[in-house]
Amino acid sequence: MTLHKNIPAVNKKIEDLIQKDFGLITSTLTNRLGPESIATVESIVTNGYNEARTKWSAGLIPVDPKDFIWQFVTDNTSELFCHKIFNHQYPSETPDKEQILNLEYPNKEEVVLNKIIMLFACSHPSNEQYINASLILKILGGYSSSYIARMLSRNETVITNSLESVKKQIIEKKIPFAIPGKYVLRERTVNLLKLLNYIFELGYNHPDDRIRVSTELCNTAINLCEVLVKNPVTNIPETRACLSYMLLCGSRLKSIVDKNGKVQKLQEQDRELWDREMIVKGIDYLYKSASGNNVDKIHLMAGVEAIHSTSNEYCSTNWTQIVSLYQNYLQVHDCPQTELEMAFVLSKIEGPKTGIDAIKKIKDKESIENSTLYGVTLGNLYLQIHKYEAALSYFKKGLKTAERSSEKTYISSKIHICQQRIRMTNRYKHSLSF
Repeated sequence: MTLHKNIPAVNKKIEDLIQKDFGLITSTLTNRLGPESIATVESIVTNGYNEARTKWSAGLIPVDPKDFIWQFVTDNTSELFCHKIFNHQYPSETPDKEQILNLEYPNKEEVVLNKIIMLFACSHPSNEQYINASLILKILGGYSSSYIARMLSRNETVITNSLESVKKQIIEKKIPFAIPGKYVLRERTVNLLKLLNYIFELGYNHPDDRIRVSTELCNTAINLCEVLVKNPVTNIPETRACLSYMLLCGSRLKSIVDKNGKVQKLQEQDRELWDREMIVKGIDYLYKSASGNNVDKIHLMAGVEAIHSTSNEYCSTNWTQIVSLYQNYLQVHDCPQTELEMAFVLSKIEGPKTGIDAIKKIKDKESIENSTLYGVTLGNLYLQIHKYEAALSYFKKGLKTAERSSEKTYISSKIHICQQRIRMTNRYKHSLSF
């Protein structure tokens, strides 16, 4: 096989291919060998990639890395596994791995089907969300347990033990490697989309400010959602809306953190850095999601992001159109959190008092009164109308539930502003009394 010298630009391409094709190989081999092979296959492929990385880092990489790694894994590592399986089933015979394993590279249709089957196997509803997310990132993403633990804000030992336990469950409970039946397919697909969006949000807006953005995690979620779109049984309107949302948000990844490492809010971002190709694709999928009778929250989220993505400047954002999207959604869904979001948008059009009045009218607002968003939203609205005591009270309330250090810093700065304004107002009132 022809090789060429290792250079940084090619290194990046190799890592991208490894990340993209790891799931292709694990899902294909597991599907061909059966679900009982999942743990061994994942280990074999991981070892194969590690050896390939070592070889490539020595100064040479393959011209066609995808075919190279497939050959490398099947020729140098899968043979051991084939012996193990064959000897277990036919101990008196000589193993012939060609009888056990189809070594042909999978075609596009098989790749899509295998990945979807693996996605469903890795997202069983009986597991906790973080466990399913860990399994997807490990089996289909090729990420290390240490990386997964850091991204999920979990102990590495906990993640490692959880992964081993759930892989054993797949084998012992004989969880089928197949597309779910038609009566549960839609529900399972929607739940899978929520899981992929959870992974995307970890990459797009990580709760740990030291990480903040992980382009790799976002791309993994986008790639897996694109797989679901390619199969007619999982290509439902919610799938297209979810992919639209990821693409539109993902188009801003380069502008979220500036050169000095400072996080940029939407209104501060350099829109010239936004990926226009991703925006076009995202809007296309949004249009394609507008079919059927179900309107999910992801449709609303994608619609709002589309409006932001097509605005040349933050000040030219069509807030009226965004309010319309919220109103259409709330006609069929009761959601205090969404009503709170709409109240903020209303304040952009009709002023802070309108926003405050809208929040007061929210049904069941008790369910969101202790959230950081509730406190910060009302704090900012009262601050705009110079009601500093009320603003201070709500900012303090929001600070109690804030988790991110950046959130705490932001709210603390607002509290400081309120306290300053209150002191100035009191001094002015005191001077008038003389």
